[in-house]
This record gives sequence, structure tokens and C-alpha cells, in this order.
Amino acid sequence: MNRSKELTTFHPFPRLPVELRRQIWFHSMPETQVPAVYMYNWRWNLELVERESVRYQSLIEYARHVDIGPVPDIPWASLEARAMTMEWSRKMQVQVLVNWDTKQSRTVRRWRKETDVLYVNCDQWVEFRDWCRVQPNVPGAAQHVRHLALAASVLCEDTREFCFDVLRHMEELETLSVVWGPQPELPMGEEYPPKGLYRHEAGSDDDDDDDDDDDDDEGREEEEEEEEEGEDGYHVMEEEDEEWQDDDWETESEELRPLSDVQPRYQVVPYSTMTMTGPMKYVYRGLDRLMNQLRENIESDVGPIKEDMNPSVVDQETGKLKFTMQVVKLNWEV
Repeated sequence: MNRSKELTTFHPFPRLPVELRRQIWFHSMPETQVPAVYMYNWRWNLELVERESVRYQSLIEYARHVDIGPVPDIPWASLEARAMTMEWSRKMQVQVLVNWDTKQSRTVRRWRKETDVLYVNCDQWVEFRDWCRVQPNVPGAAQHVRHLALAASVLCEDTREFCFDVLRHMEELETLSVVWGPQPELPMGEEYPPKGLYRHEAGSDDDDDDDDDDDDDEGREEEEEEEEEGEDGYHVMEEEDEEWQDDDWETESEELRPLSDVQPRYQVVPYSTMTMTGPMKYVYRGLDRLMNQLRENIESDVGPIKEDMNPSVVDQETGKLKFTMQVVKLNWEV
């Protein structure tokens, strides 16, 4: 008997009870709870501003979406499998996006503070720090993340800025990851918001463009009306997400949304979980000492302001940190 065929086929499957088949299909879908990494940029704050103040509404829809992997093949196995895929996507709040340049489709979901990591690289550190300082009480702001990752150079240079401008305002921090090694960079054009993103800024740069702006506004209003009618698959509003998921799993469909608004997929890998052999053992020992030193520096800087810290993050009596610190690397995943 061909053993490989035995392991990859199961002919009695159609004769199984429908409830059991549905359960098998459901458990065959990819894992959506795997922690994802979001690289902090100007899009992060779009969900915290008034929707009417943003000129390009489609940017808001995917402001905090993350890539969780390729589209599974299961929807094309049978009608029953496709029906279960639709049920799975609704339950897990998963969507499918496509990159029209590469013809690549991916599954995406919203960033979740319970499991996902917010990564801040060196170039975005000043903006992130300022945001934490000026928006300490905004629900959903950066201060409320539970898992934060910072470039090692940010903390090694000065922990006081982190303590006074960031940690001081955080309420739910559980894990601080120090990224050692190559630092992921934002895609080209992601460092700064597009010109004229906010409506109140649209006419300030060039008064001669006011008429054009009015025409653009009218055009956008017409597009929004079409969106409400469900005619434009590129910008279907939130209330139509369920209908969109029911109809557009075909990757060739023109109604699939663009993938360009979603960042590449990265995974946080703690050095403590890696197998260290040879010279790498000494590298890890050095990183472990570095982590201990950073923790001591942060606790020393926190001391004078420990009473201002959230008690779930810092012990207000001893000044000891209550969150976990770890040194990690960020791996890009296909």
C-alpha cells in the first residue's frame, strides 16, 4: 500500500455525520490567535480622530489591521467547506485582501491588544513618545497597549525618556520586548501621512486648490453613497463587511480590497527560546546582562515618580517593575 496516499486521503469523509464534517473543516482553518506585530506609524492614530476630519475614509478601515498569513485552500474544496469558511471568517473577524501588483492574497484581522505587539522603531520613537505624552486619556491610544516592543538603541541611549514620557502614562503594560539585531523598517511612504490627509489642512498649503478640493469632496460624497449601496467593493463600509465576506472569497474577484494598507507579517522571537550553541551562547549571556542592566536603569529612573505610575505596571512602594522584560528578534514571515 502507498503509505503517502494513505496519509493524505480519507475516502469515508463524505459519509461522516454533517456535524463532524463541519467541525473538521472549522479546525482545519489557520490559527488567528497567533500574536502579530504592528509597526507604529501615523496610521495608528487614525482611529482616534473624528472620522469626518479625515479626507480619505478608506485609510481608516485598515488603520490597525495585521497580516496573519496566506489565504487557505479550504474554501475551494467544496460548497460545504466554503460555507464553513464563511462562518469561520465571521466568527474570527477575518477578511481577505489582495495585492493587485503581485496577485497575492492574504488573510488579515484587526490588531488585538490582548495578544498583539506594538513595535516602535528608532525613526518613529519621537512621534510615539509625544503621542503618549499629549494623549494620556484617549481610549485606544498607544498608552493602553499590553505588549510593547522597542528598538534596543532607544532604551540603551536613555531610559529616562521612556519612563517619563511613555511608561508614566501606560496603564496595562504586560510585556516590554527589546528588539536586538536588524530592525524592520516601515514600507516606503509609510513614515509620514499623505499631504491633505486631514480636511482642515487641505486648503492651508495652496489656496488656489480650494475649488479642486470642493470638486473632490463632491466626488467623494458620491463614492460614499455608492459604498452605502454596496456597489464599490474597494471601500465597503463596516456595516457591509458580513455581506462582503459572503461573496468575495474568489481571489480573482475585482471586489477584493487592496492589500497595500496592511503591513508585512512579523513574529516576535525571544532569544531565551532559541537553541544557543558555540559562540552564540556568549552572545546570549551578554544580552541577558544587558536586559538586567536596562531593568535596573528603568527602576532607578522610576523611583522619584513611582507614585505617579499605574500600580498595575509599577509597585508604588518599592518601584519594582511588574511587567515582563525580554530581549527578542523580529522575524519576517511569508
